[in-house]
Amino acid sequence: MKKLLIATVLATAFSMNAFADNGTKTYQVAYESQAPVLDGKLDDAVWGKVKAVTDFTNPWEQTKMPKTEFKAFHDDQNFYFSFDVEDPNIVVYDTVDHEWMVAREDRVELFMAPGEIDKPLADGKYPKYIALEMDYKGRTLSMIRDVAKNINREWDPKTLETVGVRTEKGYTLEGKIALSELKEHNLIQGNKIRAGAYRAEFSIVEGKEQAKWITWVDPKTEKPNFHINSSFGEFVLEPKK
Repeated sequence: MKKLLIATVLATAFSMNAFADNGTKTYQVAYESQAPVLDGKLDDAVWGKVKAVTDFTNPWEQTKMPKTEFKAFHDDQNFYFSFDVEDPNIVVYDTVDHEWMVAREDRVELFMAPGEIDKPLADGKYPKYIALEMDYKGRTLSMIRDVAKNINREWDPKTLETVGVRTEKGYTLEGKIALSELKEHNLIQGNKIRAGAYRAEFSIVEGKEQAKWITWVDPKTEKPNFHINSSFGEFVLEPKK
């Protein structure tokens, strides 16, 4: 019985934090037909069925990081995602309702790319990828950009919806974007999406903003950098059962 229990625990851990044959970290995005009510509360039954990513880390500091949990699933129409964050001291600018304030706040981030972002295309340009930076108020700083810092700040996803809620321990965020829009940007290759999940953890120390950078995939860089190919993993969209 003990051996069976250990084997079950190890199998479960591996399924949540698997690696592709090429060493890329992967997350299995389940197919679920039950769409959640987007209210940021994450109390729909479907979220309880979905595997969680919890092995976020700050590779650049040795201090213990507060909990970050990411989940995702898809149906025939949409890609759904959620973050559940512990943060006792949330930095958010309530008085300024502008998406660019998100860049100075506590936030969660989701990047998606059509492939490896640091390999130039035939025309010498780098592949474009999307970056969604979201605060608990549901405001999203959305960009199409490349590693050469060519940034389209005016891009506004047509089907993206995000709702955030402040909780006793921090905040939660719930969102969705149409699979068709992801396909328009060539982000779904077969059943896979090259993706990164991140968190910016801000604090105010002596009147100055300080940030800690938390990531699902360790990019193996000397300084914090999410906008690099090595910070991406792979979402694998599971088929309809």
